[in-house]
Amino acid sequence: MPLVMQLIWFWWVFYGLQSAVTETYWPTIQAQPLSPDVKKINPNGVSALAKDVEYLAEFVDSLNVPILRENLDELQQTVQLMQADSADEFYDISTRNKKYGRVDAMQGPILLEKYGLESISYREVPTN
Repeated sequence: MPLVMQLIWFWWVFYGLQSAVTETYWPTIQAQPLSPDVKKINPNGVSALAKDVEYLAEFVDSLNVPILRENLDELQQTVQLMQADSADEFYDISTRNKKYGRVDAMQGPILLEKYGLESISYREVPTN
């Protein structure tokens, strides 16, 4: 990870900590794909976001402060949801609680729809 990114994350973790991030930055990051202006989410964007989240997780792990790692759960689970093969796992309550327990139950379907992931059970079955 570039030095500039490390410095930004260092500031975020130690000075901005959870309150500044959760009150100021996280709602903005979370609101971007949920905005009504965003009609579709591109797979390349999800891949880039996954890579950024991976870099962030590596950096937080290098700080050796386990409680900080928990703050990334929702973000990581949201990315994993968008990378899933099918939306069925999210709509199955027991699986959702295990794999996507931190993903908001109301926002998950919006992200899935914008990403183009649909549930197999709700797909139209061809009659031909």
